[in-house]
Amino acid sequence: MTKAEIDGLMSKTDTLYVDDPDNPDNKIMKIASTVFDPSEVLEYRIKEDWFFDKQRSVLDVRIIGLQPIRFQEKEGEIRPSALFWIYYPEARSIFANAEVFNRQNDAERKTLEDIFWKRMFGSYIFREQNVYNRMISEYAQGMDALLEAERVKDDIFKLEHDLWEY
Repeated sequence: MTKAEIDGLMSKTDTLYVDDPDNPDNKIMKIASTVFDPSEVLEYRIKEDWFFDKQRSVLDVRIIGLQPIRFQEKEGEIRPSALFWIYYPEARSIFANAEVFNRQNDAERKTLEDIFWKRMFGSYIFREQNVYNRMISEYAQGMDALLEAERVKDDIFKLEHDLWEY
């Protein structure tokens, strides 16, 4: 995406018809523009590849992309909307230069790259690669969806554990 396309996703320009202050019977057209509020982004989707590295004999993970999720109020309820994907390998240099503040330890210096590399974030699984290419929410709801995500996580753990013989 170009910068102009991303700016188009972030901000909107709309026309509204409002009452004319000089003549209340007439309506005049007013241009209203909304700008992007970064506080609306409360989540990020992280796309990862989990693979077995035969050279080092370890199950490894690589982050492929990040997708900011914006929460907006539409029609009286707050709804999430996905914005765009950021290709993580190209954005690593930006994340490596962005410092993160730790409230419990002001002497510790971390960057966003450290947070992602050391996996210091809470997450849950919402999709795995399968024949139907479905999200978990498409075939399980509520507690069943959480249990299905735990099953996927347990399958990954068992795959790694079964590689070794004791």
